[in-house]
Amino acid sequence: MYTLFFPLGPEDYSRVPSCSNFKEIWNKLEFTHEGTSQVKKLKVGILTLNYGTFKIKPKENIKAMFDRFKIIINGLKSYRKTYLNEEVVRKIL
Repeated sequence: MYTLFFPLGPEDYSRVPSCSNFKEIWNKLEFTHEGTSQVKKLKVGILTLNYGTFKIKPKENIKAMFDRFKIIINGLKSYRKTYLNEEVVRKIL
């Protein structure tokens, strides 16, 4: 338990002092940071929609566009939804 407490910041630490074992702490932190399965599905849906409708914005430079695109792709990867490299390259072009 102490190994899990050590890296926590003050905000996260204040959420778990009443937990009595590792599993309770883990579940509390997971719920706090990732949300419920329903929230996860909504986040994946939003990221998928953002990927599908991705276009460069007016007056946006290439770096800003690519940074915005990476955020979407990395978000999808964090929820284990991936696209083939060919699809990603085609989308960015």
